[in-house]
Amino acid sequence: MPIESLIIVTNFLVCMVGLSICVCRMAQMTQHETKLVIRVQYAIWTGFFMASAISFTYDAPTTITQTFLSLAVVCHLMLGYSAWRVRAPEYTMIKGYGD
Repeated sequence: MPIESLIIVTNFLVCMVGLSICVCRMAQMTQHETKLVIRVQYAIWTGFFMASAISFTYDAPTTITQTFLSLAVVCHLMLGYSAWRVRAPEYTMIKGYGD
């Protein structure tokens, strides 16, 4: 397997992990309870992972730098695993909602 193919497959798998993290977290958010900035942030991350995963299809070669950037974002999202394990954390909630 050539190195380019290995980079493409690795980047695709990393992006699929990041995409699943974003989708799972967005499923825990509600429009009335979660801050708009948090919902937009995860929508942007979702778009980033989707675009990065399929970048090889539009004549833009997937680079090792792109793969490491995707991996860095996944690692950043994984740092918040314990906070998001059950539900969206308190810092994502609109203050005063439900009081």
